[in-house]
Amino acid sequence: MKTLRILLLLLAFVIPAFSQPNPDYVEVRLIEKILTDMTDKQPVNVCIINYNVNKILNYSTYLRITNCENADFMIIGKDSEEIDYNKPAIVFDEDLIKKVKNAVGALYWKKGRPQLIFIKSRLDKYKIQLPSEYKGYLVDESVLSKILNSSNTKDIYLVWER
Repeated sequence: MKTLRILLLLLAFVIPAFSQPNPDYVEVRLIEKILTDMTDKQPVNVCIINYNVNKILNYSTYLRITNCENADFMIIGKDSEEIDYNKPAIVFDEDLIKKVKNAVGALYWKKGRPQLIFIKSRLDKYKIQLPSEYKGYLVDESVLSKILNSSNTKDIYLVWER
């Protein structure tokens, strides 16, 4: 009986302390927070291009998938070509932010950590005001290549609510 109590104690308290959140969950919750902060709207209508729709369906409560004409934002995954819709986009590849001219920001992973960039001029084009907590992630388009090639990108630090 004593062994069972110790085992239950371990299962209840110790093992969850060492578990890491699912990377897909982290990615979707980050994009969900970013888009709801950018629009002050819930749910946010999104158009998905070359991104795993199941991630959104499984982990998001505030993103609604729709066609690109009705979307507030586009979510563009890796290996996409130039997308010609007049909608702001968030891309998931650091090189894609240079190719997709309507990409206002990029969320990508570098050395296992999420990186976030917003381009000032593109945000202004779509009249998007970021909350002050995102000011450290704003860059000018003229220095975009220099920042992407640098190893001194700014990590996103996550605080998980339970």
